Amino acid sequence: MQALTLALAAFPQADVALEALLPNADPVERRAAFAEIAEEEDERYVAPLLDLLALADTREEWFLLLDTLTPLVGRDMRAVERPWRTLSTELARLPAPELPEDAWAFKGALYGQRIDAEFARFFGSEPGAALRVDQVAFGGVPVDGIPALNDPETTAAADAAWLDDDAAVVGLHLGGVARAYPLAIIDWHEFVNDVVGGTPVALSWCTLCGAAIPYRAERDGKRLLFGSSGLLHRSNKLMFDRGTDTLWDQLAGSPVAGPRVGEAPLERLPVRVTTWGAWRAAHPDTDVLSRRTGHERVYAEGAAYGDYFASAETMFAVAHAGADPKALVTVLYGKDGAVAVSVADVQRGPNGAMGLVVDGVRIELEAAPRPAASPEWRAALGDELRAATPDDLLGAYEESTKSERPLPPLSENDLLALFPRTRRALLDRPATSAPIEEGARARAASRALAADVRARATGEDGEEVAVPVHLAFRFAVAEKAIERGGRARAAAER
Repeated sequence: MQALTLALAAFPQADVALEALLPNADPVERRAAFAEIAEEEDERYVAPLLDLLALADTREEWFLLLDTLTPLVGRDMRAVERPWRTLSTELARLPAPELPEDAWAFKGALYGQRIDAEFARFFGSEPGAALRVDQVAFGGVPVDGIPALNDPETTAAADAAWLDDDAAVVGLHLGGVARAYPLAIIDWHEFVNDVVGGTPVALSWCTLCGAAIPYRAERDGKRLLFGSSGLLHRSNKLMFDRGTDTLWDQLAGSPVAGPRVGEAPLERLPVRVTTWGAWRAAHPDTDVLSRRTGHERVYAEGAAYGDYFASAETMFAVAHAGADPKALVTVLYGKDGAVAVSVADVQRGPNGAMGLVVDGVRIELEAAPRPAASPEWRAALGDELRAATPDDLLGAYEESTKSERPLPPLSENDLLALFPRTRRALLDRPATSAPIEEGARARAASRALAADVRARATGEDGEEVAVPVHLAFRFAVAEKAIERGGRARAAAER
């Protein structure tokens, strides 16, 4: 996007107030404002125009915005495939642009007019935001459109017969109390305000970036309650606290816009994303989140986000998608920043383990073993099964249909036995083009998140101590490294 890399000083600047671009502005004055921006080729307006483009609901509005953007970016935007996503991705890769005055208030007013008046709570005035306002985007739901669970009902493990042993859960063990949160439930809520073992907990589950992170929900001795704002920052959920309406970064636990900007991040708490069977074996006295949430939802694995987990593509534009953006990584935090290690690399290590040194400390990572494939598929491909490509699998299946003993469709365990990148490539194909057992696609995509990576370090006294880690999709960690200049290191996944 060559035009956006040029110095803004080389261009004239339009003197257009952003409020003149809002959908409820006078139509004649609004068109005149767009014409002035295009005539002056003022690049400061690219980001606000993209905000409008994301919410354009008529053909006339769509082409008006594309034609206004064309001289600003130096190419015919009508000829660009998926123009909003394409241009948003390119803009995210560039340094923070200069924006017109009141860009923050404009976004709030736009979202208030077109989506939900409640967004005004976050955009009332310039908040001294600790993030790029041009990268804040509407996530598809209004404020609290994804309802958080507050002090939800739990049941004893013995009463959770609906949960399969292989179902993915988020597990917390605090103050002697163990509690499991099935993804089948929290996929629909993405936030749980709870108290576990006397500790107030804010469990944030960002379905888009694959990260379940519990925080100590306390500040100055007072409990904090959080919800989902309906806003995203580089496809990472922005949560908000109900006391001040401050927006918080879900991955970092930091306040990024509002009255609390500048305060310390929340304290991360230990977490395991594992299977129900493994969690129950480790904590026989665990309780588990009940399906009696007060909401009518289909609490089945993959029902809410199975298609997204199965797809290799992100739902929203990000700067650092890479070749495999949804590769799962485990994130550790050292003194100098975050370190991200490919879960697939850990799984491929001897006995599903690998060691690394972070800030001079030796850490051992261990991942849960992957399920075994069915005997039929193991017999057909042997040791080559895990390294098989989608074409290898489809070819073997087609060939077997010519014999008296054709291979069965791939089960969820067959899919989970594959290398992660192969599995994602296979699941990303149209459902009719791959021999996958009915229902296995969504379940496998959801259960693949239960990698159960644990980390241990040797303390000064020679004793092993647990190291808190969390899982996330690779792109989400890379986005934080790009934005904050951190040193997130990701091992390349073969």
